[in-house]
Amino acid sequence: MAALRKNNLLITLLLILIAIGFLLPFYYMIITSFKSMDTYLVNKFLPPSEFTMDNYTWSFAKQNILLNYRNNVLILVSTLIPFIFLTTGAGFAIGKLNLPFKKTFLFIISAIMVLPQMVLTIPLYRELVQMHLLNSIPGLILVYLAYFGPYSAYLMATYFRNVPDTYIEAALIDGAGLWRIYGSVMLPMAKPMIMTVLIIASQQIWNELTFALILIRTSSKRTIMAA
Repeated sequence: MAALRKNNLLITLLLILIAIGFLLPFYYMIITSFKSMDTYLVNKFLPPSEFTMDNYTWSFAKQNILLNYRNNVLILVSTLIPFIFLTTGAGFAIGKLNLPFKKTFLFIISAIMVLPQMVLTIPLYRELVQMHLLNSIPGLILVYLAYFGPYSAYLMATYFRNVPDTYIEAALIDGAGLWRIYGSVMLPMAKPMIMTVLIIASQQIWNELTFALILIRTSSKRTIMAA
């Protein structure tokens, strides 16, 4: 009994230490936001003796950070709506349909996933210039669809490939067409993977910096990360 209590105590202490480790960055971020530059240079980790709101005044009044947050939300929503249809449609087609050059498509998707952002920045920059979409939110949305879409399409294709063909065969016997099978059979079954793809894509789009910094030059159009 004593050994069990000792183990529970050790587990509790370990969990407390882990929780403190997770909370420390938030603590540091919050107390730093209320410090002046001089106070921060003298005291980086302890709470300030005098709290100041100058940082918040600068962010909201002069930097207009709410506008950058609005841009982030606009870009995220405008990207995710076509994103989910494109990735699920591509995943269904690659995973379940007998398409020509299916292996070629998978190879291209895998190749795009491997390439780093900086390698693609210059070609994408030139494409946006030719399309007259440089320094515009629609141009950045197209870039996000092209760059983050292949990975999600690959995940969806892997999921649909493991769905038994008997579901499609039963739907065909009932007279369902291809679009009906996709919308009424496959998509409801893929809800867990769709939610996973949406969460991953949302994090990637919200935190993306390279494209947002290089392809958007006007401060009023920039995302919160670039700003």
